[in-house]
Amino acid sequence: MNNNLEWLSLFFMGWSFSVYFLSLRKRIEPSYSLYPNLMVILTTLGLAFIGIKLAGYHNHNWIIVSSVCIFLVLSYNAVVAYQISRLEMNTFYKFLSILMAGFTLLNGLDNLSGLLWQINTHLIFLGGGLFFIMSLGVYVMDQAYHNATSDLTRRIAAVEEEYAAAVENTENVVISLARTLEAKDRYTEGHSERVSQYAVMLGKKLGLANDLLEELRIGGLVHDIGKIGIDQQILNKPGRLDDEERKIIESHPVTGENICSPLKSFASVMPLIRNHHEKIDGSGYPDGLVENDLSLQIKIITVADIYDALTTDRPYRPAMNQEHAFNILKQEARDGKLDAKIVDALIEAILNDLSSQGSYNPQRV
Repeated sequence: MNNNLEWLSLFFMGWSFSVYFLSLRKRIEPSYSLYPNLMVILTTLGLAFIGIKLAGYHNHNWIIVSSVCIFLVLSYNAVVAYQISRLEMNTFYKFLSILMAGFTLLNGLDNLSGLLWQINTHLIFLGGGLFFIMSLGVYVMDQAYHNATSDLTRRIAAVEEEYAAAVENTENVVISLARTLEAKDRYTEGHSERVSQYAVMLGKKLGLANDLLEELRIGGLVHDIGKIGIDQQILNKPGRLDDEERKIIESHPVTGENICSPLKSFASVMPLIRNHHEKIDGSGYPDGLVENDLSLQIKIITVADIYDALTTDRPYRPAMNQEHAFNILKQEARDGKLDAKIVDALIEAILNDLSSQGSYNPQRV
């Protein structure tokens, strides 16, 4: 290449591409340094231009310097175009970077042909045309693949959203069922709501993470759902239960687990449903588990459940006052049945709450 117009066109192309790609990169990635890169490119192009002028388009050494400078600028543009394609996840810029790389190589060979007569320029341009056609075919296939995968991704996302909505709806149905069950019985109405609130309050006080607090919230709401399968006459019997009736009552944790087990989203709260009547000394039911077998969440639900049962009316006795309920919880802790740390946390939290509301009176508790 020894024509003034060809060299000037090449310089202008290198500069234009540089400004375009660097500006685009700056817009995509604001922290990207634009002006130093432009100055380096301008200096490189200036060196190439000065070199070719000094060579008078005939001095081989300066032509080599100018060709190398142009090659570096075009190569840098190809690299920046590829980086933009990765940042934007855009196949167009990937295609453009491939074309830039091909053009850089062909231009370098063309410049080199001015020094080495053995290089056939006709083959160079024929190869360039074939390279362009092949690149265009690859780009079209890449676009088709991208469109297909994008459509598939949207379909998968839509299915996942529908599944999440269905799971959430099912959870709401189960929770509503538990609330409806309690609403039919004046003795247990609001029990699960209160157990859930006490459990979350205790979980926060004991420093549990948000996901565990959510387990306590859901577990508290549905822990007694197994009572749906128990005769109301047994549930509301005013006197002492016989052995058979007690056996039926003690089956409700297992029944509740069976009801909720098909819900995979309830997997983490299954132990709270099944084991909320376990005691850390192994005297609870249905499995007779001991302290090492019970998670902190189960122990929290157990204490919250017992406290609410003690302080509300039941068919077989009236509600106890808080002082009496606290004493029973403390005695259970001393006997090794309940976790003393959780019992103390519950008592402290309730007294603090009453005190902050200005309704705490030691004579009335």
